[in-house]
Amino acid sequence: MSYGRMEKKAVELREEVDRLLSQAEAVDAEKDLLYDKQQLKPVLEKVERNTHGEMPKVVSTDSGYFSESNCILLESKRIKSSINSTGVSTGKTPNY
Repeated sequence: MSYGRMEKKAVELREEVDRLLSQAEAVDAEKDLLYDKQQLKPVLEKVERNTHGEMPKVVSTDSGYFSESNCILLESKRIKSSINSTGVSTGKTPNY
């Protein structure tokens, strides 16, 4: 195979990889809407209603709840969290 054909094939393969990664990310985003990541806010709202505005100081959940928006939400309410992407409890909310 000539160098020119190899270069052309490498470009085609990079484009295919980019296309497949984009498709996978779209599926992941769609699935995330159905699972834990979207449940933290409604749960905190219910807690706030049921406790007449008293919010917990710490929230502990499994790593399925980890998302940038959930960390920002907890930070805005001054709630410490053990949520993280590795599943290891740190007691700190990540900085973004």
